[in-house]
Amino acid sequence: MDLNIYLIIGGIIGFVLAFVLATKQRNDKKATSDQQSDKA
Repeated sequence: MDLNIYLIIGGIIGFVLAFVLATKQRNDKKATSDQQSDKA
């Protein structure tokens, strides 16, 4: 029973981390494109 709880918590943490990383990469791409447009 305890193992199942740890698996569920680990899955939730992994999902949240993946979501945060995806949004961060999207923001980084937006920032780089904004910088390029500013230079131009």
